[in-house]
Amino acid sequence: MEFSGSVRGFDPALQQELKDGIEKIVSDVAKKYGLTAEAVFNGVYPALVNSKNETDFALAVARHTVGDASVMGQVPRTLGTEDFAWFLQKKPGNFMALGTGAPDDATPPDLHSPRYDFNDAALPYGASYWVHLVEKALPLNRVIAPGEQRPPLPPAPGI
Repeated sequence: MEFSGSVRGFDPALQQELKDGIEKIVSDVAKKYGLTAEAVFNGVYPALVNSKNETDFALAVARHTVGDASVMGQVPRTLGTEDFAWFLQKKPGNFMALGTGAPDDATPPDLHSPRYDFNDAALPYGASYWVHLVEKALPLNRVIAPGEQRPPLPPAPGI
């Protein structure tokens, strides 16, 4: 017999605790009936955990871009999976969402719904946020410390 599901938690310790608990339940139930069983975990996504400094920085840039009233600093946690969690295991960073709302203020369909309709009016806000983030993080006029190399400039666009 085989069954499948996903194991999700808000931090790595909780995820491990959940996996250990599932393994014990599977083993104990099988043992009760004189059977053997194994819990196999494939492709378990890590918990997405933003680092404080990078999150504070990202929120400050967002507030600069759209104003305090339009930025939600604390949002409810979700158990969705996200590939960016793998990056955050290697380097500190921040994953944030750009709220697009619905053009007519109705409750929009879920992001993964085939009825989802991206609100194009959000594009200038998102683009401005990323421009401001880069300008703050990598200012062109920053004084380069002795021995430090300036990041290479991108090639000029062909005209």
